[in-house]
Amino acid sequence: MIDMKKYKLTDDVKILPNGCTVYRIQAIRSFGKVKAGDLGGWIDESTSLAHTGNCWIADEAIVCGGRLYAGKNGTPHIWGNAQIYGNAFIEGQANISGNAKIFDKAHLIGDALGVTVTDNAKVYGNASLLDRCNIQDYAQVRDNALVEWNATVGGHAIIEGKAIITNNVIVDGKTRVKDKTIGDPSQIQYLRYRFGGKH
Repeated sequence: MIDMKKYKLTDDVKILPNGCTVYRIQAIRSFGKVKAGDLGGWIDESTSLAHTGNCWIADEAIVCGGRLYAGKNGTPHIWGNAQIYGNAFIEGQANISGNAKIFDKAHLIGDALGVTVTDNAKVYGNASLLDRCNIQDYAQVRDNALVEWNATVGGHAIIEGKAIITNNVIVDGKTRVKDKTIGDPSQIQYLRYRFGGKH
């Protein structure tokens, strides 16, 4: 049987403030844009990053307890200083970068165009990002909130409770959406100006 592992844990180790021990990874075969011998980011155990597909953790990105899997529509890519920890789950086309943090039981499932979380954005609690959407700047998606279908959340916006942001909506500034479904771009503009950014 051929060994299909694509990376190994190196002897380069660090202990995070939360007590998690992570190891730098190194590619042991070429795949996607990664070449055999390339150093990657940090993981706590070899099961955090699937050996199938082209998913990869690069730069100083950290995965501690999270799970990354290639899906039918692509593979996750983690780079910069991004962090995935807790029981977070990422599948399919997803790009996590900058200082983004995905944690608790958050799950991201990207379609062919992918989910993007970047800058200082946070996704946590039981929040879900599906299909193609963008979370950026200092935005937060938390609790049981759902963002999907070309929606963008940026600025200092907070999406929480059981809120659903969908269908090409852009939420930014200091907007706070809790327990509401917003799927029409004109609706979010109306709420932002009428209620001063709190919903």
